[in-house]
Amino acid sequence: MYDLNLNPENVPLLAGELLSAEFEGKCAGFNQFIAQLPDVIPNAHIISSEGFPGKRDGLHFTTEGYRKLGKRYGAKMLSLLGYENIRIK
Repeated sequence: MYDLNLNPENVPLLAGELLSAEFEGKCAGFNQFIAQLPDVIPNAHIISSEGFPGKRDGLHFTTEGYRKLGKRYGAKMLSLLGYENIRIK
């Protein structure tokens, strides 16, 4: 963040999980490390991929999965900006 001259105390880091084991995500084990980011970076927030379908390759989300993940990113950022009662469909 310092390379961009951003103050990490003021700029949140949103990190999305990888395709979950629920959908046979080949890298799902790394989600445990992603979950630890807030312990190292106080302004980090994890975006869950729970329930998001993946492609048969076990690496990528389906189009529907990417859309849902994007909505969760948006909802989290809006909540961090102070917007309340955000509903995602």
